[in-house]
Amino acid sequence: RDGRTPRSLHALAATGLTRGDFHLGQRHEKLGAITKGRRLDQRLPFLAGERASQAKTVDQLLDTRAPHRFEIALLQALRAAGRPILGICRGMQVANVAYGGSLVQDIPSQVEGAIQHAQQTLNIERPSHTVELVPDTDLARLAGATRVRVNSYHHQSVERLAPGWRVSARTRDGVLEAMEPVEGPFFQCVQWHPERLVGDPLSRALFRGLVEACARPA
Repeated sequence: RDGRTPRSLHALAATGLTRGDFHLGQRHEKLGAITKGRRLDQRLPFLAGERASQAKTVDQLLDTRAPHRFEIALLQALRAAGRPILGICRGMQVANVAYGGSLVQDIPSQVEGAIQHAQQTLNIERPSHTVELVPDTDLARLAGATRVRVNSYHHQSVERLAPGWRVSARTRDGVLEAMEPVEGPFFQCVQWHPERLVGDPLSRALFRGLVEACARPA
């Protein structure tokens, strides 16, 4: 890493795929998407029809809705076109809202017995807790396991799952850690940060799965 290259590109490189596998320069129909980013507490809950945690004023909320509206519209358009998508952390939350789900606004205050999901003082490039994978899901097949260790950097999570989606991973406190559509092209959403776990087998499998899905005819 040189400090300038996005971590997601390092994660793609760690899959062992070569430049030829990415079909660079070919038609845009091959393209997929990686959606991630830091939490933006004031904005996304408002679009989900919920009251944002620590909200300031309605005007401030209205002024910050546009980025999420764009992300939601983009996700819906990509999925409708059959494009592969990997949603990371807030990307999972945006996807759930985009398709009719809701969010837990603040895990520590709303989930009884919650484990530490906001990995503040630890190295986020190291796993901090375990997630249980749901058998017979696409994610479990990618992992080849029923339990994996992941990093964690969030205080919000999926509450009501969007229609047409299924849970593919949880933590022992019941918090949803991954979800996927019941049917359709590659669309994996995880609450952790696989782009920061470059040497992890499941992280490599997620990025490899995205690239391979991009290479298949739409």
